[in-house]
Amino acid sequence: MSDATLISMQVSERNLKHVPTNTLQVLSIFEDENINIEFKDYNLEKGNLYDVDKICNFLKKCEDYLFLTSVISVLPNLLLALKKLKETNQEKKVILGGHMAPELAKYIIKHFSFVDVITLGFADKRICEVYRRLKKGESLKGINGIVFSENNKTIITEGKVNASNVSKPAFDKINMQDYDIAYINDSIGCPYNCTFCNIPIMPGRKLYYTPIKQLRKEITTLYDKGIKNIMLSGEAFTINKKRVIEVCDLFSKEGRDIKWRCYGRVNHMNEEMLQKMSKAGCYRIFYGIESASNKILRRIKKGFTINEAFKKISISNKYIEEVVASMMWGFPFETMKDFNKTVLFIMKLKNIKVTPALLHLAPQRNTSLYNEYKKRIRFSKDLISNVTFNYEILKRKELATLIQSHPEAFLEFHHYHSNNLRKKANMINYLD
Repeated sequence: MSDATLISMQVSERNLKHVPTNTLQVLSIFEDENINIEFKDYNLEKGNLYDVDKICNFLKKCEDYLFLTSVISVLPNLLLALKKLKETNQEKKVILGGHMAPELAKYIIKHFSFVDVITLGFADKRICEVYRRLKKGESLKGINGIVFSENNKTIITEGKVNASNVSKPAFDKINMQDYDIAYINDSIGCPYNCTFCNIPIMPGRKLYYTPIKQLRKEITTLYDKGIKNIMLSGEAFTINKKRVIEVCDLFSKEGRDIKWRCYGRVNHMNEEMLQKMSKAGCYRIFYGIESASNKILRRIKKGFTINEAFKKISISNKYIEEVVASMMWGFPFETMKDFNKTVLFIMKLKNIKVTPALLHLAPQRNTSLYNEYKKRIRFSKDLISNVTFNYEILKRKELATLIQSHPEAFLEFHHYHSNNLRKKANMINYLD
């Protein structure tokens, strides 16, 4: 009988049900240490998954030790639910994880006392040691890479976890028929220095590649269990041409009807790679273009021009079924001229049947853009990048109050103030 529940809190995009690969890696760690733990995937619940009361009721049915992963996408809602939960279930212990920045973890432990521990970086055996000590009522000091409170003092312990030691997912513990797509960590990290993005900061700028042998095993296991749609989640997948060809050969040699998608960087793409990827089953590629203004692209250090980006997108469109180009607006130094270039570029993309994704830029801590413009950070209920949260925040006043009261905890729901911001927002609403 278990007294602990491991919960994936990831809420999937477009109502797709994602195999909770990262949480299943944590599950395998508990199994290796012979710890019996219940596993639940919140994403399999029905209805509005952002609803605070729904989250609270779900957690009430879990065991006393709650290990929650992939929490960032629902963090405000989850914290409200946990506060409500702890008011009537004080015996429950809450442990959060999932690549949280140390500064954010410290803030949450300090200001949200119902969170007991936050683990940093990639999970390993220390998560089991946290569980054992909590059960015995012992101090957590000496466990690397965690944040907790002791004697009214917030403590963060040093120690980085090597991303190359990430455990294999426990795919055998779930019913694959419940899921539409699986994310696989083909690589971790990014060597680029885009000024608005903190992805490379978390694991460092070193790239960790999953061994081809392990990728093959994960892919065949997923396929044999019924998953034929795979997302390679590494941000830097197309940076290494040799690696791309190895992965394509892997998919081709399996001789199975597997379809897959990935992230790409236009400055690393060429026709040979695209042909290879297409033949190997790649049906969707996502490019982060961000702006159609070369001035903006230089400021954010993307490493390419908009003409180069359009050329590579057009070539990709010849071979890949769905090409998605992510664009952003709301850079603090973006003029109306820069913004209009992005709007016109989106129309140009639509004309060649490329899917544009337009997002409002959100601040990310520890980036050079954040450090330079953090005094301009503002909150408005109708200017949040995640549209789903717009509806939730407008509907539930306490969510807006929570986010506005703790900007350090919920940066992703804020924006940088700049001239003509409302004018840009109105234009986007009109175009939609």
